Amino acid sequence: EAIKDKDVNRTIRVEVISSDSRGLLADMSNAISVEGVNIKEAHCRTEHGKAVNLFDLIVTDVTQLDRAMQRVRKVPGVLKVTRLRTSGTLSTAPV
Repeated sequence: EAIKDKDVNRTIRVEVISSDSRGLLADMSNAISVEGVNIKEAHCRTEHGKAVNLFDLIVTDVTQLDRAMQRVRKVPGVLKVTRLRTSGTLSTAPV
């Protein structure tokens, strides 16, 4: 699904794999909000010293999403940021 209309908010799911470090969730949230993106829903868990973070982000266009993802990638401790092409509510199933 392409994001084209700047007047329409879209919910996009992003997965962030990171180290399990104190304050990292706050740093990621700040990086997202600096770009004017709201977090609609989040699910975070830790496994074997790593954190798996799923965020449903409300964005106006793909440029805003790209900027937010790039900013999150620059947060120390973030290992991988991926846009997921799934729909529905966030799953709590193990990876």
